Amino acid sequence: MGELRIVGLSLPDGEPLLGLWSAEPGAVAFAAGEEEPPLRWEVAWASPQEADRFLAGQEAQLEGAERALREARERMHRLAQEGGHVAFTAESLDPLAAADAELWAAVRVASGEAVAFEARPAWEEGLAARWAAFLERVEVLLRARLHVETREAGREVARTVLGWDGALHTALRFPDDEALGLRHRRAVELAMRSQTATVGLLATIFGGAAALAAQAAIPGAAWKLLPAVWKYVRQVQAALEARPAAEPS
Repeated sequence: MGELRIVGLSLPDGEPLLGLWSAEPGAVAFAAGEEEPPLRWEVAWASPQEADRFLAGQEAQLEGAERALREARERMHRLAQEGGHVAFTAESLDPLAAADAELWAAVRVASGEAVAFEARPAWEEGLAARWAAFLERVEVLLRARLHVETREAGREVARTVLGWDGALHTALRFPDDEALGLRHRRAVELAMRSQTATVGLLATIFGGAAALAAQAAIPGAAWKLLPAVWKYVRQVQAALEARPAAEPS
């Protein structure tokens, strides 16, 4: 089996970033005055025969995460435009409709509107704290220079680092192996596309919170909605992932 990891990062609840990358705290023991080991993306597979199948699967999953972000943006746009005029039910069999209802209830609560107990969003214990922790860790991720390592059968076979000169520098253990070079390039593209998708994730969350707050006439309090919108985006992604492949979104 293959694996995608970000070493030197941790995430609340241990949930994989974009549903793809598991986060693993880096080694904390390093000498005083020594620079902290850099955060790195690791892409690993057991054998060359497994690699193409694994990479194709991860690329498809990343495309699914990108689709989920588009779906979340579109649904929040509709909520911001029509939420006050549409009836919702959190008990809907459709998980997307239930997520819409929960998010709209959060908007109503943030606006100061009295909401029946059963209609209030199912706030999870510590949601705001987990959102803050997620935001802090993603900031670390996006601030770090790109550093991607490819591992095959447990050993490092290729590495690409974004240099201070702004260029990507790649070292291959077997420079004559063109197929390995190609696979490593796909691994680097996975990491780079994931960074882009993470920026898109943040833009979706902040943009959605601002739009919903403006619709509810609480433009100065969009920050109150950020944890709820973060949860909503995760719910949309989970709902789309659970759908049969042939079912349109």
